[in-house]
Amino acid sequence: MIENENIIWFSSVDWSHVPIIEKYVPSLLARRNKILFVETIGTRPPALNLIHFRRIKQRIISWFKGVKEITLPEGRGCLLIYSPLLIPGWFPFINSINKWLLNRRIKRLIKKFNLFNPILWFLLPTPEFLIGKLDEKLAVYSCIDEWSTYPGGGSKNLQMAEENLLKKSNIVFAASQPLLDKKRRFNHNTYYMPHGSDFYHFNNAGSTLDIPSDIAVIKRPVLGITGAVAVWMDWDLIRHIAEIHPDWSLVFLGEVSYNVDIGPVKNIRNVHFLGRKKYDELPAYYQAIDVFIIPFMLTDHIKYCNPTRLYEYLSNGKPVVSADFSSAREIPGNLIKIARTKEEWIKLIEQSLKEDRPELIGQRKQLACQNTWEHRVEQMSELIKKYR
Repeated sequence: MIENENIIWFSSVDWSHVPIIEKYVPSLLARRNKILFVETIGTRPPALNLIHFRRIKQRIISWFKGVKEITLPEGRGCLLIYSPLLIPGWFPFINSINKWLLNRRIKRLIKKFNLFNPILWFLLPTPEFLIGKLDEKLAVYSCIDEWSTYPGGGSKNLQMAEENLLKKSNIVFAASQPLLDKKRRFNHNTYYMPHGSDFYHFNNAGSTLDIPSDIAVIKRPVLGITGAVAVWMDWDLIRHIAEIHPDWSLVFLGEVSYNVDIGPVKNIRNVHFLGRKKYDELPAYYQAIDVFIIPFMLTDHIKYCNPTRLYEYLSNGKPVVSADFSSAREIPGNLIKIARTKEEWIKLIEQSLKEDRPELIGQRKQLACQNTWEHRVEQMSELIKKYR
C-alpha cells in the first residue's frame, strides 16, 4: 500500500452511505495515509422530493459541525470527513460561485490539516476543475459508472467534465471491461479495476447468527435482492418469477429510490420489501437467503456497471443467478449462473435451490477471498507508485 501520502478523496456519495468502494478504499488507505474525504457535490440539481430534502438538511447539519475525524481501528493514518455546502442550481453564474467556494475551502483545509502536495482522487467528474489548482502530486480517477446513463446524468456539462477529468488524470481505474474500453480512448493510462469484497464481514454469515425476525417469518425458500431498489430493476421479470412460483419468497433488502414505481409487484403476496438494513445486520439477513438474484434490465447503465454485490454474494457462498451483463459474465466457471430469458431464470433458480455441495460453496468463497478490497487497494497502490 502507498504510505505517508496526503489524499483528497472527492466522493460521489456521503460518508453515511452504505459501504461501497467510496468507503472501503479510503478507510483502508487511511491506515497509512492522511485522507480528506470530501462528500459528494453532486452531478445534477437536487430534485423536489422528500429524500433530497432530507439529504440537504443533513448536509447543512454536517457543514455546521465542521470537519469530522473518524477513529480508525488500526494504523497510524488519519481520516477526515468534510461536507461542502454549495448553492443549489446549475446556472453558469452559480456554477462559477460554487467552484470558487470549493477551491477556497479545500485550500483552507489543506493548510489547516497539513495536507500539502496531495494526491487528488476523484470518484465523480464535477470537481475536475480543481486539478492544477491545489499543488497536487498527481490526479487519480476511479471511474465506477457510466455517468451519462444515470437518470438526469446525461447533461453536456457533466460529459464535458468527465472528458476533462479523463484527459487530465495521471491514472484512471475503470470498474468494468466496457468502461475500460470506452475511457481508454481519452487516457492510455487506464486500468481495469473491478470492485472487491468485504470478505470477512460477509463470510461470517453462519449458523451462529440469529436470523432477524422480519425475515425469519417469511416462507422459505427465499430469493434475495439487496442494495438500492433502483430504476433498472426488471419488474416484469420479478412479477413473472413470483407468479410462476408462489411457493418462493422474493425479498428486497434496500431503500426504494424516489423515482421507482414498485406498483407491478406491490400487491403480490410473496414479494416483500424489508427496507434498508444496517451494514452490520446484513450477514444475519444473508443467512436466511437461499439464492441471490440480480434481476436487472439490460439498460445502457447496466452494460457498464460492476455491482459491489457480486463478490459480496460470493463471500457468503450462496448460489447467485444474474441477468446477462458484462461484469457477471466475468465471474469464472459456474459460480454465477447467467439467465437470458424468463424460462432460463426459472430453470436456473430451481437448479440453484438444489445446490448445496460443499465444494461449490467453497469455490465461491475462495474466489471472493482472492478479490477483497485489501487486494484492490494493493493493486491500485502499485500502479500509483509508477506515476508519483
